[in-house]
Amino acid sequence: MFRKCLTLAAFCIPVMLGSLTAQAETFVSAYSFNQETSVPSIVASFMMGARGYANYIPPIGVAWRSTLLTSCQGWTRALRGGPSLWNEGCDPSGMSNAMSVISAQSWTTLTYSSTQQAAAIDQSITALSKHQSPVVTPIFGQADHWVAAYQIEAVPVGSRYSLRSVSFFDALGVPLDSGLNMFYSGKMTMSGAVWSRMYYLVVNAINPICDPNCSSDPFHNRYLVTYDPPVSGSYSSGASRSAPFHFVPTEAPSITTSSEGMSVRTAQQGVIQALRLAGLDKNAEVYSTIAASTAGTPVLVHATDPAGLPWDYYLVPMYNEAGAVSAFVHLSAQGGAFESSIVFDKPVKWQPIDIESASQRAISELTPGERLNGGTLVWSPAVNDVHVKSPHLPYYKFSVLDQAGKTTGALLVTLHGGQIIRQVERPRQ
Repeated sequence: MFRKCLTLAAFCIPVMLGSLTAQAETFVSAYSFNQETSVPSIVASFMMGARGYANYIPPIGVAWRSTLLTSCQGWTRALRGGPSLWNEGCDPSGMSNAMSVISAQSWTTLTYSSTQQAAAIDQSITALSKHQSPVVTPIFGQADHWVAAYQIEAVPVGSRYSLRSVSFFDALGVPLDSGLNMFYSGKMTMSGAVWSRMYYLVVNAINPICDPNCSSDPFHNRYLVTYDPPVSGSYSSGASRSAPFHFVPTEAPSITTSSEGMSVRTAQQGVIQALRLAGLDKNAEVYSTIAASTAGTPVLVHATDPAGLPWDYYLVPMYNEAGAVSAFVHLSAQGGAFESSIVFDKPVKWQPIDIESASQRAISELTPGERLNGGTLVWSPAVNDVHVKSPHLPYYKFSVLDQAGKTTGALLVTLHGGQIIRQVERPRQ
């Protein structure tokens, strides 16, 4: 039986991964809901939350995106005593008040310090497991990238729960050409361990004038928990809430323990096994589509997580009979463990380019005296561009050097479609 030591915040707990396939409990929101998107994404994420908790439906004919945003802006100004740094002047506390008034619910926003991730995860997941309120939160450390989690799977381990997976809808969506929005449309699932890495302090995309060091904002460098507690447990009423469950985010079992590690072939052949080992063959929404698809050639992505730590994974495209991609699966580059997936609402036309094509596109963007260096396929949540705001949309990164050999910035070329992004790198705090 494989034994893994998981580190979360300031503690490390051993979990017997072999027990994950038995006695799993599934917690879901009180009501099912469909994916909604908006600009800013915080608007749609709260609407999904209100629907999932109390089946709230806006009155017919009401443009709820603009109405809710306007209300949030008003509440945010009132609470802050002036303008907010957040996108379009709408921050989480303002949105909690706006959603509560519009839907006659009792949404609350809690913040936790940089050393309290375990407590933040416990409280947010307990909102779903105990109160059936969707987990509404930003991910990847990005203030402008919100999701609504509607289902978790966990295994009781003594007085705690081993958090196996979290499923959610992405609220990010803007009018774009080339159908890019399709790549954010669908059900996403992360292993407990990867969720704990992607659910991070708000450090980026608060406002371009100060990112990533918007330290004057009250939510900067804080974990956010937003949910709708029962009225008797509402913070606004001053009543105390019931104690949260305790969750230990858990890695899925690896598909190989070979000293040679993973390979493209192992990732391609082992993707279905990885899902089964993770227990996702019990999740029909995820497994049925992926199992009916054919694994394409995986690509190795040398990513960094929101904390800036190395995170390498294989991105495996899953093709339907028509040759379109029905899903992506991420497997750990170390042992092939399931890490995350997205099952698209409609299969997408995926157009990956190779390193040679990416290099030629980057060269075409150089000015006289500039030259390129590098060209690794990477992903980082520190890049705030909608074309790469999810780990299944990685990019080739080329450093741009001047005549003296000094790095002046970077050219990013997206794996899908070869979109070019010129970046002036700024250090993260």
